[in-house]
Amino acid sequence: MNAQYLWSSRQLRPVAVAVAAQVRITNQNFTEELKDPQSEDYRALEKDFKEKMDTVYKDIPGYREVVILRLRSGSIIVDHEVVVDATVNNDVSIIDATILNVTEAVREQLITLNSTEKNCSEKICFTAPPDPILNATSSFSAEDSCRKMAEAQFPEFAPFYYPLVVGGALRCVSDCSSESPRAIDCHHGACHVSRGGPQCNCNDPEVFWYLDRQRCQSRVQKSELGLGLGLAALTLACALLAAFLLRAHRTKGRSNWPDDAEAWYEEVKEWSPSGGLAFRNEGAHAGGRSQSSSSSREAFRPSLQAVDTSIKVRVAGVFSLRGPTGTLP
Repeated sequence: MNAQYLWSSRQLRPVAVAVAAQVRITNQNFTEELKDPQSEDYRALEKDFKEKMDTVYKDIPGYREVVILRLRSGSIIVDHEVVVDATVNNDVSIIDATILNVTEAVREQLITLNSTEKNCSEKICFTAPPDPILNATSSFSAEDSCRKMAEAQFPEFAPFYYPLVVGGALRCVSDCSSESPRAIDCHHGACHVSRGGPQCNCNDPEVFWYLDRQRCQSRVQKSELGLGLGLAALTLACALLAAFLLRAHRTKGRSNWPDDAEAWYEEVKEWSPSGGLAFRNEGAHAGGRSQSSSSSREAFRPSLQAVDTSIKVRVAGVFSLRGPTGTLP
């Protein structure tokens, strides 16, 4: 249900305006029985009083009835309430004006009563004090009016509506109303009142993914997201392939030195090339390889016992001994 408010220019239900006033019955005396609203004397007086006052107040627009509030001694002083149904055309400012108008109408009728009751020969004769008005009230309640209107139209959604006066006009609104100070901003969606309360319904859910479905604020187009995920997967695959190839290349480089290239120093105890320089391999043994290449290389030591230190050596340039794939350790 997407009604922002339940009424705008619609006429509200009649509002009861009650004006309390007092008059004095001049041709009867107060008795103890009149203190009891259930007594026969009280009920008889009440009937006669209402019939008399109906003729007094009948010309007031919206007049409904007279209600006796209490009876007091002094001949008989009657405090009563004049009830008028006022029509309010969705303008709450009219209510205050209506109360003033009804109050003034009651006062005028009682002033007229004083002038016509001087030679009274009826069953009940009245006079009114100089200021007969006690107070004036209205039964109008914005909360009650909104509740009744909501229950009449959408009873299942009534708890989510509340009154709001806009420019003097009363509206029954929810948090989906743009005029409400508590209005929900649904961004890329529309606000609807559901049985769970006001909520946002996001637009085009088949086209967009919404990261914030409560307010439809952040959304991503599904086609763009699919393309982005595909590119991300392709980039990751390329990175993994490159890492694999680099590792394979390094492993292959380390394994290019054949096993027999290391055998010359693992199995030969002493090697004396021409020129008198001798190398001794203490890790070699007659039975073949017994140690790993790394331990054999650590055991390799040159022997200088056969070197003639009196021979002069000319070095034409810098040279180094290298194995098949790098400098010997």
